[in-house]
Amino acid sequence: DAKGLYFINPDSSNTKKPTQLWTQGQPEANSCWFPTIDSPNERMTQEVFITLPESFKSLSNGTLVYSNYNADNTRTDYWKLDQPHPPYLAMLAAGNFVKAVQSYTKESGEEIPVEYFVEPEYANHVFNIFGNTPEMMSFYSEILGYDYPWDKYDQVVVRDYVSGAMENTTAVIHGDFVQRTTRELLDENYEDVIAHELFHHWFGDLVTCESWGHLPLNESFATYGEYLWAEHKYGKIEADYRQWESTQGYFYESKFKQVPLIRTDFANPDDMFDAHSYNKGGHILHMLRNYLGDEAFFSGLQTYLKQYEFQHAEADQLRIAMEKVCGKDLQWFFDQWFFGAGHPNVNISYFQDTEELQVVITQSQVFEDQQLFKLPIGIDLHFLNGEVEHKEVFMDQEEQIFTFALSDSLAWASVDSDKVLLWQKTDNKPDSWWGHQLQQSTLFLDQLEALDWIEKHPELITQEWIDTGASHEHGFIQMRTLEIIESLDQPEAHIGSISQIVDSTKDTETESYGIDLWYELDPNSASLKSAVLERLENDLSYYVLGSSLGVLSQISPSEAKPYADQLKDEDNTDIHMAVIQSYLSTDKEEGLKMLNNALENAEDFEQYELLFIYGDWVLAQSKEEQIEAVSTFENVARTGQQWWIRYQGYNYLAGIMNSLQSSPEHTEEAKKVEALLKELKEQEEDEQLLKYISE
Repeated sequence: DAKGLYFINPDSSNTKKPTQLWTQGQPEANSCWFPTIDSPNERMTQEVFITLPESFKSLSNGTLVYSNYNADNTRTDYWKLDQPHPPYLAMLAAGNFVKAVQSYTKESGEEIPVEYFVEPEYANHVFNIFGNTPEMMSFYSEILGYDYPWDKYDQVVVRDYVSGAMENTTAVIHGDFVQRTTRELLDENYEDVIAHELFHHWFGDLVTCESWGHLPLNESFATYGEYLWAEHKYGKIEADYRQWESTQGYFYESKFKQVPLIRTDFANPDDMFDAHSYNKGGHILHMLRNYLGDEAFFSGLQTYLKQYEFQHAEADQLRIAMEKVCGKDLQWFFDQWFFGAGHPNVNISYFQDTEELQVVITQSQVFEDQQLFKLPIGIDLHFLNGEVEHKEVFMDQEEQIFTFALSDSLAWASVDSDKVLLWQKTDNKPDSWWGHQLQQSTLFLDQLEALDWIEKHPELITQEWIDTGASHEHGFIQMRTLEIIESLDQPEAHIGSISQIVDSTKDTETESYGIDLWYELDPNSASLKSAVLERLENDLSYYVLGSSLGVLSQISPSEAKPYADQLKDEDNTDIHMAVIQSYLSTDKEEGLKMLNNALENAEDFEQYELLFIYGDWVLAQSKEEQIEAVSTFENVARTGQQWWIRYQGYNYLAGIMNSLQSSPEHTEEAKKVEALLKELKEQEEDEQLLKYISE
């Protein structure tokens, strides 16, 4: 709800939640707590006074000018921002935060305070969460040719936040999902969100979209800021992986929504905050960078920022700034990518003899009234002698044939050689090309596409291809290799590759998946047992510890019990699951006690996962124990706060009913459960849940 200002646990009645105050202004909610015109093309400076308990810290835009301590044990803080910014970026937060401090030194020598506000129990983890921020500020300032424009940079983590994060000028708010311990950060961190909100301080805060219809001038850039940071800090393969993930979000949305990036026909400003403004727009900027080259692209952004600093802008003003630098007409690019809808759907075919190669590309967009796209395309010819020839072509028709003379024996060809185009394609490469592509290319998307093709052609898979995927530097390619192995008719023939991935991967999710697959295929392996024991002794990752404990609990429950005892007090969902499963196999009474306690205290998603564990365990027990569990799942089906929680109740009641029906001596009990399910369905009002349970 767009309430503007929120009080969290104001009477401190919830002992598990801190008392806080925070605001959320975007898109048009700050007028709920102070008088303003809620529009992105407004500008204002501001002064904020807040009186709060002495033990609380406050945070707002700009600098803290002074604090007055009052006779009633309260304090009044005075915050001031002298630089103009849009009203939706005004913020206020208060709570029992601990503060950690770093700094960033501008090119001028001015030192900018960089501060983080988190809950007290995360004080020892704060620099592992936010510690790269000064380096980000330095990198963005340098690559944009425009130093960080504000007088400080703060980040605060709050509870029950209504948005993921918000780029309030100099005072970013994050939801509590970023607040993780150092161990949890090994498995999952949200540095991309931190980078996204910081990049907004140039694109959105410094130069703001003129209206919400031009929101991509804010959000597309912040999304591309994530790519730029990942490329700088972690390398191109990691950056391309993250962009591929982001682009899949757009392609999913495009199945039911294809609209121009810049549009004014939305019913509500919130409608603009979609996978077009974020995911698609970020990819479009990547294409523009590739088309212009780094020098022209970043010089164009510098020109745009300097020309419209502390003002608002429209997409055509971005285009004109870029044209001024690059000397090219970009109208066609902006017309089709910013003001046009959709993306190309292409079919690529190849015709080859000893002297030449013909590449035939056909556009066939999903919607008949959709535009034909103009596409600058790089094509690389890879020869068996190791040489590569790069070609540049331009597509502007429904179908075009590009012909290339061959100087040697061709190994494979790469259309869209830099893997930058936003398109969906059917690439009809000859079978022999895919192995060369997997083994020779250094691009993430080339290797992923090759693995996707290989998975569909298991009869052609070679051990050499499996070895290439298993030894890859990126965890997702290794994960796809594990998935391919799992899909084969004889996956156990590749245990060596699985163990290689488990031992070599830098990605804890891939390592965890590999441990589980290894057990599934070779449960009696002495090497596997040794591997999980070594991890239980030395590993810090919750993902890896959870899988290792789960596997050891099945291999040797008695040996797993001491590790379960050591880990049972860890505040982590993955460990909770593994520990409970371990106890259920060695000490049923204690395991059920732990499970019930966890269910009582779990949040929605953890409760959902715990119900899986309990339900699967119940269905493996005696019919009498299944009957005893009916009341638990009935309660879940009646009172679960989310429909997908209640679904678990229905799901396992149906499982118990089916189990009892298979036993003639339990026919009456089965009928009672069947009648209960019918009653519950008649009382259920959620249409989504009714759809699922009717199936």
